Amino acid sequence: MALTAKVKDTLCIDSKKIFVFGGSNGGNAMWQLPDNPALSEKIAAMASLIGLPHKSYNDSTSAFSTPAVLLITGTLDLTNPPGPWDDLEPTTTSNQSDRFFYESASATISTWSQRQGCKTGFAARRL
Repeated sequence: MALTAKVKDTLCIDSKKIFVFGGSNGGNAMWQLPDNPALSEKIAAMASLIGLPHKSYNDSTSAFSTPAVLLITGTLDLTNPPGPWDDLEPTTTSNQSDRFFYESASATISTWSQRQGCKTGFAARRL
């Protein structure tokens, strides 16, 4: 919140329409912002570039709002693996020195869609 206030004081922005972008770890952290009561209604949309929420995030029902989200991930990414398509189990990094667990891309999309009130279960097609 302090950063939002500083930017608002410095620049001419609409603090009720914040757009969030996070890459890698920033993409991981981005998913937690809508659960912050002070930010919840101010976030208009989010985009995550190779950043999935941490394991058990999708179990939470505490989202105050669910802004539109664009999730960009790579199927061959070993650092932040999205998991196989339609696999709803958590994934883990392949780095043997550090081990982190993430929600799969499919599980994240499914949970976020349900929170938005959107239908899920449509078959994906390769681009």
